[in-house]
Amino acid sequence: MNETSILNTDFVALALLEMKKIAVIGMLAFACNQHNDAVLLNKQLMDMHDDVMKKSSQVLILKKQLQPIIATCKNETHKLSLQQASYQLHCADQLMLNWMRQYQEPNMESDTAIAFYQSQIAFMEQLNNQTIHSIELAKKLVHE
Repeated sequence: MNETSILNTDFVALALLEMKKIAVIGMLAFACNQHNDAVLLNKQLMDMHDDVMKKSSQVLILKKQLQPIIATCKNETHKLSLQQASYQLHCADQLMLNWMRQYQEPNMESDTAIAFYQSQIAFMEQLNNQTIHSIELAKKLVHE
């Protein structure tokens, strides 16, 4: 082997080593960004959860207010509306309770953590909307 081919072989080996280093740094940066994204999504989800929980006390108060109105209502159509409103409040409350019982943090290092948080955020948005709607309906009926 001549000196030029030895230099070429060393250069190729050195270039491959540098490319491996760059690839490892890139993977670490990607993993770090993924972890940071998962942390931010987790915070967003927990903030949404806290917001819906604040509405839970209102849900319970309205359920209690509806019960005597339902019990004394003589108009069957109105009574049905009151019962439906009470049921919607109950469903919103139960969905939140079930979510809290079943919720488990994912492995933050897993590449599925982001998808997990995105699905949980979508569910929490839906639950928030359902809670708001049930509260508005119940308030309207309680104040009639």
